[in-house]
Amino acid sequence: MLLVFIRQAGYSIAVLRWSLPLFVLGLLVTTPWSGAAQSLCEEEREIIGLSLEPLSDQEGLSVATREPLGFAARSGIQVGDVIEQANNQLLRNCRDYRKAVQEAKKDKKALLFLINTKKGKRAVAFERAVWEEPEKKATEAVVSLKTLLETPLPPSVQGQVRPLGDETVEVLRELESAVPSPSALYMPGSLSQYEQKLRQTQEQIAALRHSAQGEAGQRVLAGVQVILEHYQAAQEIWQYKVKRLAQIKPDLRQGEQAIYSASLPYFFDSPVLVWIDRYPVLKTSIMSPPREKRFGEAPGEWNPDEALRLLWREAKEETDQLSGWLQKTARSE
Repeated sequence: MLLVFIRQAGYSIAVLRWSLPLFVLGLLVTTPWSGAAQSLCEEEREIIGLSLEPLSDQEGLSVATREPLGFAARSGIQVGDVIEQANNQLLRNCRDYRKAVQEAKKDKKALLFLINTKKGKRAVAFERAVWEEPEKKATEAVVSLKTLLETPLPPSVQGQVRPLGDETVEVLRELESAVPSPSALYMPGSLSQYEQKLRQTQEQIAALRHSAQGEAGQRVLAGVQVILEHYQAAQEIWQYKVKRLAQIKPDLRQGEQAIYSASLPYFFDSPVLVWIDRYPVLKTSIMSPPREKRFGEAPGEWNPDEALRLLWREAKEETDQLSGWLQKTARSE
């Protein structure tokens, strides 16, 4: 009896010249082909900020991609570095890496990498706090443009930040010029105009993503996204303010909104506290916090217009920082 094996779609398929028992045929057809491509190691990528790939000629896992704002980037880990050990566990494949990361997360302990770089071997430690409230830590990372700009950019790609960087800053400047003055906040249609301009800016940035090149392009777009989120939060606050005013004063005429805009009541379950948690700079917009009472809860007082001013000011300052970083990086090419 002659068997001919055909490799197709990751499986070994046996073609029989003569018949075999059906159960044997079933085993042959469903046997995975060992040469199938191996997927990237991406365990807890949203926290660690890495994806790795096995090496064919040595032990260890090579850094395939790196998130611009992840913990790994802030620790100086570069694409191409080889992680040889994780918590004294030699890494031969993705299974070893997954096991080491899962054990560290389960036991809430630090994760120590031994890394082989072009400049030699070094150790990088992720403190156990990395596993605590990962969603909150991810939010904090996104809010900080400083973290993004201080993360080293490989010299070989520094010259690639332009012209994409210049184009994105120009788009942000146009959005910045569309921010209404304090008195214009109460003009009819001002909110819808702002919503339209923000939507247009988001579409322009999405179109520019097609021209992004490698890590330099990702870094620029990550910085732009940090800034855009300030404008998006301002839109949410403005929409919330309009909705709350309509609930509190349903008979309020458009021109009288300024009388009641100095403060709005809020409670512990209000989105106001979510915004302040995301952007600590907004703490100064709180006039008084909510208070627990014997029967229920007394509302606090919050100034939404001050929150808008703070967010727009911070967005402008961060656009200035991004622009300065782009110029400095391009000059150092």
